[in-house]
Amino acid sequence: MGLYTNANGTYLGDKALDPVFSALHKRNASVFVHPASPDCTSVAQGWPIPMTEYPFDTVRAIENLLLTGQRAQYPDIKMIFAHGGGAIPFLATRIAGMASLSWLGGLSVVESLAQLAGYYFDTASSTSAIQLTALKSFVGVDQIVTGTDCKWAVPVTAPKQLQYTNTYRSVCSYLPGNVGISRD
Repeated sequence: MGLYTNANGTYLGDKALDPVFSALHKRNASVFVHPASPDCTSVAQGWPIPMTEYPFDTVRAIENLLLTGQRAQYPDIKMIFAHGGGAIPFLATRIAGMASLSWLGGLSVVESLAQLAGYYFDTASSTSAIQLTALKSFVGVDQIVTGTDCKWAVPVTAPKQLQYTNTYRSVCSYLPGNVGISRD
């Protein structure tokens, strides 16, 4: 099953999606989540939306799942976020800290971090040593899966991304079974 981070401004975590999440939860479903353009496209300042807004739209969705309680309500859904989870490995501690404020729900920092790190993340467009090291530090290796963005990756950057993936495969210690990459 595939979902987008948002559909016309309705983000994952919105109560309107509870029937969908309930059905997925009952089936212990695996769901792939890809970012979408936010409604506020002017934030991209005329630059291509995927360049920076996709990583931040992923954060918006993951953050909303935490703050609305939807992730805690439906924990049996295995969610796989594209692009290494966008900026979430870098912002998780900030989000968890803010979520502990009473006016944002007073959530436990430790529990919030566990929820934020409770997803799977693919490596599409996330192949630099910095990205892979941050992702490994955030979730460990068991929740990192290979992703390619095949067909959509810019032909000029795709070979470089694959080169980074092969060069830095030991950084992430990829699991056996991930296509084209081994632990060796």
